[in-house]
Amino acid sequence: MVIPQMPLVIAVAKSQVGVREGYSEGGWNNLTRYAAEVPGLSWADGQSWCATFTSWVAMRAGVANLFPRTADCSTGVAWFQAASRWSWYPAVGSQIFYGDGGSEHTGICYAFDSVYIWSIEANTSVNGSTEGDGVYLRKRKRSDSIVYGYGLPQYAEGIITADPSLKGLAGYAYTTSHTGPGPATLRQGAWMVDNLVTGSLAIDGPVYAGRLCIQQNDASTVAFEVTAASSTAPSIARFKDVNGNIGFEVTAAGNPISKLTHFTTGALQLGSTTADLGGGAGAIVSIKDAATVPTANPTGGSLLYSEAGVLKLRTSTGIVVDLSTVPRNEWRPTDHGLTAWTFDPACCSTTGTTLNTGYIYFVEIVLRNAATISSLCVNLGAGGSGLTSGQCLAGLYTTSGTRVAVTNDQSTAWGTAGDKTMALMSSYSAAAGKYYVGLLVNGPTSPTFACGSTMGNFTPGNAHLTPGNYRFCRSASGQTALPASYTMTSATPDATNVWAAVA
Repeated sequence: MVIPQMPLVIAVAKSQVGVREGYSEGGWNNLTRYAAEVPGLSWADGQSWCATFTSWVAMRAGVANLFPRTADCSTGVAWFQAASRWSWYPAVGSQIFYGDGGSEHTGICYAFDSVYIWSIEANTSVNGSTEGDGVYLRKRKRSDSIVYGYGLPQYAEGIITADPSLKGLAGYAYTTSHTGPGPATLRQGAWMVDNLVTGSLAIDGPVYAGRLCIQQNDASTVAFEVTAASSTAPSIARFKDVNGNIGFEVTAAGNPISKLTHFTTGALQLGSTTADLGGGAGAIVSIKDAATVPTANPTGGSLLYSEAGVLKLRTSTGIVVDLSTVPRNEWRPTDHGLTAWTFDPACCSTTGTTLNTGYIYFVEIVLRNAATISSLCVNLGAGGSGLTSGQCLAGLYTTSGTRVAVTNDQSTAWGTAGDKTMALMSSYSAAAGKYYVGLLVNGPTSPTFACGSTMGNFTPGNAHLTPGNYRFCRSASGQTALPASYTMTSATPDATNVWAAVA
């Protein structure tokens, strides 16, 4: 993307309108700040300063290489002519030269038509003299004998000119008149540092300065402050890449929005303006306790926060994970090539358990992350016998009792011992949350399923759980198929802690 340069040149020049040279002993003395601020021209202070001013404007606008740096108008004419950037016709943003051979005076053209030129000129006056007291906006006739010619800076976006000989050439846009780049102001800063004006820039249109350096006045003054025009303003600050895409902005409400990757070589402190790194240093993330613990579920994401000094995670399904209790050195389902399970199979009892026929045994799993489930798994210590075809099944249910997937008949597979991976008739795309694996056996002798330990008729696996929320439970008797839905609040807690998994 080409960054326009001409509007900024005109904005910088216009910002100085009203500046006057020094006054002493009853007269104007040609002393200004401009010569001292243009490297190499400090010697020119006290002399005619129209060309020095133009050099200063180019430097402040970040286009010093597009204008001659000189205090002498004749040198400026020769510079443009040697670069083949000379014309006898006006152009927006061009440097106008006046007088004999262009040696007497200079300024910057900001608009023109078939009769007049409008300019910003230094060392002139209200009557347009070539030796005046300040910076003024001027309007002159193009045909005035004082007008000599125009130097055409090679702006990145090209130049708008009235020269018919340049019509159609690359880098030139021909027109018989032009009103200039539109409203633009560059408010002068209260003070300056080195070669940078520390003022505020307000330009209508895509105009950019090279850089801005600010030195704070004192320890009690804010160095840089921006206030939004209103609560409906699109933003109060924006940073764009070379293609004009917004990477970072600050909204009118003061909220920073970043669309890029953030890099930090130091610590990150959340919830406080005082770093609390526990004596550490470097790449540390510190999170203060949440002022109010989240109670609503986020949409399409998770919430990470601290409560009473404990790091916690709340998922979009409402599961709250205490991250301080997450096992670090224990086997997990993924270590076995599984997605989730009822519990670590190493905790199974030495004997296993058979299932009463005609009951659906529901065993709960927790899916920590969304996953596609294509099979269910159990482990049999001994196969069953005489199992009824079509009435030995496994299925996947939501906690509300809706069946979301089911296997084909398992009467043959369950007739032998071993690890059983039972393919679902259709894979199921499961969101994170809790699910039940449902198991139904019918026939004279049930297989022996791997299970956890029990305590008589009571199962520790249902400790502190209420109806509809049991981890291990069963349906009423007489079931010959897995129903499309089941009322889980009617399920009976069961001591048969069958091990099951999903993959």
